[in-house]
Amino acid sequence: MNVRWAIIADDHIQDVRTGKNSLIGIFHNVGTPGFPSRHPKMSLVMQLEASPMDRGKSRHIEVRLVDEDGQELMKLQGDIDVPSDTPVDQAIPMVVAFELNGVEFKGPGRHRFDIFVDGDPKNEVTFNVAPSP
Repeated sequence: MNVRWAIIADDHIQDVRTGKNSLIGIFHNVGTPGFPSRHPKMSLVMQLEASPMDRGKSRHIEVRLVDEDGQELMKLQGDIDVPSDTPVDQAIPMVVAFELNGVEFKGPGRHRFDIFVDGDPKNEVTFNVAPSP
């Protein structure tokens, strides 16, 4: 299983009727009046792509938020079931979103979300945290 893309945004909406996903307020920078600081809400949204061999299996997803010094600030994890009712000769795209409320940043700098599938590193998303002007 691969992570095709991962994006940080203010919000993620999935239409229950169509299954379409909308990202609201994509960003790469977080401004804050001081430190420590809590960011009220953000979403980490990613598209996973399972191979036909993954059909019907469960995969473990883990996301670690790491600061500039490599200190882990938070860890999110869960299992995702790959649908079994898909064509046997096609990759299986799946959108997964984590909603994060009240994330605390202890200081400025480059931060990143490290994304793992079944313990293997698959992708990362970086962003800056800095004082607001």
